[in-house]
Amino acid sequence: MVVAGRGALVAYSGELTDCLLFAAASTGLAAGPLVLRGAADRRAAAPSRAEGRVLVALVVAASAVGPVVAAVAQTPIGPLSVLQFVVLSPPPDAATVQQICSTAAAEVCRSLQAQLRLSGLGPAIASVVPVLLLLVTAEGLRRGRRAAWAAGIGLNLLLALLGLVLAAQVATIPAEQLVVYGGAPGARQVLALVLPPLLPLAVAVLLVVTRARFAVRAPSGTYRRLGLVAASALVLAAVAYVGGGTLAAGGFDR
Repeated sequence: MVVAGRGALVAYSGELTDCLLFAAASTGLAAGPLVLRGAADRRAAAPSRAEGRVLVALVVAASAVGPVVAAVAQTPIGPLSVLQFVVLSPPPDAATVQQICSTAAAEVCRSLQAQLRLSGLGPAIASVVPVLLLLVTAEGLRRGRRAAWAAGIGLNLLLALLGLVLAAQVATIPAEQLVVYGGAPGARQVLALVLPPLLPLAVAVLLVVTRARFAVRAPSGTYRRLGLVAASALVLAAVAYVGGGTLAAGGFDR
């Protein structure tokens, strides 16, 4: 678990301290069998069914937390840091927006300026919803839930589709290229096109391959009740949003 956590920091943040900690953890893991060679036989056995579920859940959790690490890091340079634009969609840098607005069309400039104003508690909560859903799914996978297995596949396929859309935008829109690439070298430009759709798809494939490990089903009627509660909450939120937005429509910029 320690090595997996350090590996995620290297992949999504990529700072020097992350690389040093990952190297130290990997060295300790490799040196352990050599140090214990004279002790009792400690050869690792094949992971049990429960251990396999935990490992799959760790992969899903790492794929959820990693983009948050990249967004929090001041200068994320890890190879997977571009995935923050799929999961979190952070606002562009103010200097980048100013640079784009000096040459881009007025419509593109207004769109980027609107993204800059998306700050505060509401947008922050909306940004982390995919992360929370994936973490809940990871906990369900740890417990062997079949529903979590299906939800994990669905969420990762959706993220793969969004990653494909991001890759298409980055490849065709100069403003998006500047927002995602910044001053990054050519290698990151390739990663920004390949990784956003590929990594969630790889996680979905992993879940399909390990399907037999997640066979715990909820009692009959559980998901029907959950669906009714979720639908009721969605209707109430939509009514409150539309009603409140209509009352305060004069305070919004067209």
